[in-house]
Amino acid sequence: MCANVDFAYEHYKENISIDDISFNVGLSKYYFIRKFKDLIGVPPKQFILELRLRKASELLITSKTSLTQIAEKCGFMTTKNLYYSFLKFYGISPKEYQKIKKREKYIK
Repeated sequence: MCANVDFAYEHYKENISIDDISFNVGLSKYYFIRKFKDLIGVPPKQFILELRLRKASELLITSKTSLTQIAEKCGFMTTKNLYYSFLKFYGISPKEYQKIKKREKYIK
């Protein structure tokens, strides 16, 4: 299963699917999903989404890259997709997140 996680880390920027990952490791899609969730704790689709969101949040804090470029660099198909995924996961917009983290940096 480590190979699956490694594959996700190596290809999260691409438009990868669960079919791609399961094919890469030679397992059926549904068996792969079940085993991945048993071992990692979340379904592979959620794991990839959270990985992309963590990478996007890092870029929001550490770079002056536009939201469009961050979406592209992190494997989101559109800026809108990144925006709504970010909002759902963190409860705030990417720009609000960026402002909060920059303020926290100055307070420390």
